[in-house]
Amino acid sequence: MGEELNEIKKKISEKEEEIRKIWEELRAEKERPREEIIEELKGIKRTTGQHPGGLLITLPNTDIQKYTPLNYPADNRQSE
Repeated sequence: MGEELNEIKKKISEKEEEIRKIWEELRAEKERPREEIIEELKGIKRTTGQHPGGLLITLPNTDIQKYTPLNYPADNRQSE
């Protein structure tokens, strides 16, 4: 029983550390000057679709395709 309890405590500790890191990243991102974020957004590729739905913002080092499907214009599957 004591060994199981230690394993549970270890897992909780690992999750706490993971949550703390995510929280710090989010807080740091929130504290960035708005102008700096706007500059980074300038010139990014916009949607090629007919019905724009907004802007999707992800955490640093996150692949956008994790959240959105790959989409090609109907008449050009070779498009970037």
